Amino acid sequence: MIVKNYLEERQIAIDWLLTQGLPALPVAPRQNPFEYPLIGYEEGRRFVRCEWVDNKLCPLPRFTGKNPSYLDAQGIPTPLAHASYQKCLPTSSDLETWFHNPNNGLMTMGGWQNMVWIDFDVKQFLDQDDCDRQIDKWMDEYPQMQNTFIERTHSGGWRFAVKVESMPDFTNIKLAEDGKQVGEALGNGRLTVLAPTIGPSGNAYDSIQRVVPIQVESLEAIGIYACSSKREKRLQSYHPRAYVSYDSSPGVGGIRLTALISDRVKRLLNWTPTEGEYDDRSALLVGAARELYGCENEALKYGIPLAGNRADALIEQFGQRFNYDASRISRCLASVDPASCKPSITFQGGDTAFFEKLRRLDHDVYQRCCPDNIKAEISQARTVHRKPTMAHSR
Repeated sequence: MIVKNYLEERQIAIDWLLTQGLPALPVAPRQNPFEYPLIGYEEGRRFVRCEWVDNKLCPLPRFTGKNPSYLDAQGIPTPLAHASYQKCLPTSSDLETWFHNPNNGLMTMGGWQNMVWIDFDVKQFLDQDDCDRQIDKWMDEYPQMQNTFIERTHSGGWRFAVKVESMPDFTNIKLAEDGKQVGEALGNGRLTVLAPTIGPSGNAYDSIQRVVPIQVESLEAIGIYACSSKREKRLQSYHPRAYVSYDSSPGVGGIRLTALISDRVKRLLNWTPTEGEYDDRSALLVGAARELYGCENEALKYGIPLAGNRADALIEQFGQRFNYDASRISRCLASVDPASCKPSITFQGGDTAFFEKLRRLDHDVYQRCCPDNIKAEISQARTVHRKPTMAHSR
């Protein structure tokens, strides 16, 4: 049951965010994943995303207690499409809708006013004592951090806020150049839950001091360093090449990459997002990227001339439909290895199915590029499946 003090504290926190020119966004409490599971989409079909817990397959939660969402006046959880609030602050009508239900918590977004939220996660330390001891030591070394915004997280971690002159291009952080990861730096577009929200553990986020964050030159200036994981190395290797086209050989027509991809991804590339239609838009972007990279790889493998935009450009355009910037797209694609991607059609019918599709698109390109052994397979299959004439059927 939410007590009056919680609502008062929540309103104080909302007012503070608005005074600082920061977006006040809602977060619904964690919901039962069996009642509200996370839904995925693959080849036009919906499915429940699951994980193994204690040797049982359980659904992942759609509402985690940390993702942008709110309970409406009837207590029904609703996801929030938050990307637009990277550029504009919520209206008074938005705030009234989001915080009408007393059970909703509060979050905000990094990047506004050059703000970075530094999140020290207790699970990255040996235990709670080790976490507190290392943070105390860090604050002794950088005493200015004692004068900035500080909170404790629901799980026992720490949260600090600073304004930086130079926004970091990394997320995972460490407290020594030769140290290990201890948390995250939540910058542009990244969300952070704030006090007095009740976390998934049942404990509340606790405000230590809600003051104007101090200004620093960079995170390195206060002893916060990039922790280069394999994921971040992949991020650093992603450089979008928007609107760069292939050049076909003189006198030789090219196949557009968008003609080779699956019908599902074609529909996605032409889809206009609407709020609430899909919850996991990042997963859609990843699926589209794998298909685009896969078709591009297949074409380059067999010397198929391509025309129009490259996979990177099409992925960039697709991400922009969600108002994702290059940094957000990079984070989504961190799990994608472009070189290993294959077109979805080859998972069922191999390269033969791919060339059957190419044959329907452009017979001349098919004749030039299709290997003889695959041509033979396609020819044999067409002979077997060709309907008999009336003369043969008598």
